[in-house]
Amino acid sequence: MFASGSISSLGDRFIDRGDLDAVDFAVGDFTKDEAWHDLDLSGIIPVTCKLVMLRLVCNASVIGRAVLLKTKGDTGEKNIDEHYVSVINQPFGFTGFIIPDANRKIEYFMSTTGWVTLNLTISGWWV
Repeated sequence: MFASGSISSLGDRFIDRGDLDAVDFAVGDFTKDEAWHDLDLSGIIPVTCKLVMLRLVCNASVIGRAVLLKTKGDTGEKNIDEHYVSVINQPFGFTGFIIPDANRKIEYFMSTTGWVTLNLTISGWWV
């Protein structure tokens, strides 16, 4: 995909959180009921944050389990970060970029059952 503008239009600089000792959110921190839920990042990112870089590592015992992420309040289906389990009991990870809302929240949607691992880490952000 192509974006208008440049990376510098996202913010003046990237803040890297470095080598973290622990994940920010684990499997028990998420509501897994195939509905959209808020994920509050206000304890991690500053008010001036324009874009969040996150890393999610997943593992499930059922094929087709879904993790979807989006900017809170977005209603369009074309701007959702979607990931599906294609191999059971095989961890996979991805890096995503989500714009938080003014209250520093994003939204997530997760399949109900089968999750072994769901580890989300905020790697950094643009201000």
